[in-house]
Amino acid sequence: MILIYLGIDPGLDGALAGLDADGKVWKLCDTPTVTVERARGRRREYDVRLMARTLQGVRDRYQVRLVVLERVLPMPPAGGPGAGRGSVGAFALGRSAGLWEGIIMALGMPLELVVPRRWQAALLGGSRGKEGGRLRALQLFPDAADRLARKKDHGRADALLLAEYGRRQASRA
Repeated sequence: MILIYLGIDPGLDGALAGLDADGKVWKLCDTPTVTVERARGRRREYDVRLMARTLQGVRDRYQVRLVVLERVLPMPPAGGPGAGRGSVGAFALGRSAGLWEGIIMALGMPLELVVPRRWQAALLGGSRGKEGGRLRALQLFPDAADRLARKKDHGRADALLLAEYGRRQASRA
């Protein structure tokens, strides 16, 4: 069974990525969502069942060494990623992180919550914004270039970088 490290960037535009022990990309998918009709129109929501099925499928196919989930902060630093996010956006992001954490724990997978500052310092030399993370992921994972081609693919890039952070941390242990 292949040993795999997972990284999860929470949020509607987030993603899940899996790397093997050599850093090869084995899994890369966007956060499962569904479009629903509401009184004020259509909107995207988390597809919690598909989130759970996705993680369960990974757990059943691979030996998951570690899942690294970005710990969301209630109030991001001024000028940093997420700055200016309103209370509704912060609540939604926190809900996403909580959903992922609950599913991971229910499936008995090893979990590390890491604040953005820590993994960004390790892989980017500090916060470089969404585009900086995407460019770094392209350097580290050229085989995934087709799935990181657009600026809006930053969630996939962050998920890959979170998985890489976990892989590097585990190799030091």
